[in-house]
Amino acid sequence: MTETLVEGTNNFKEILREDPKWMKRGACYGTSVNNFFIERGDSGEYRGVIANFCNVCVVKTSCLNYALDNYVSGIWGGTTDRARQKIRRAQRT
Repeated sequence: MTETLVEGTNNFKEILREDPKWMKRGACYGTSVNNFFIERGDSGEYRGVIANFCNVCVVKTSCLNYALDNYVSGIWGGTTDRARQKIRRAQRT
């Protein structure tokens, strides 16, 4: 599957294939997507985003499930791309 990140976009709605109703309740709703697509090697920034948004978010589970189902990149549901790969592998066993 291809990633849904669109270069130069600054809005989650622009990068999603659909507009999930749960997203409007997300702690990150209305913020720049740049906060969630951090360059590899910047793990400190990932932790900061997850702590500031995902760990307090009421739709964290919906967000994670969306990312697992749609193979999107970036931080979703408090997880990185690599963490979701591990989750998918564990689900297959």
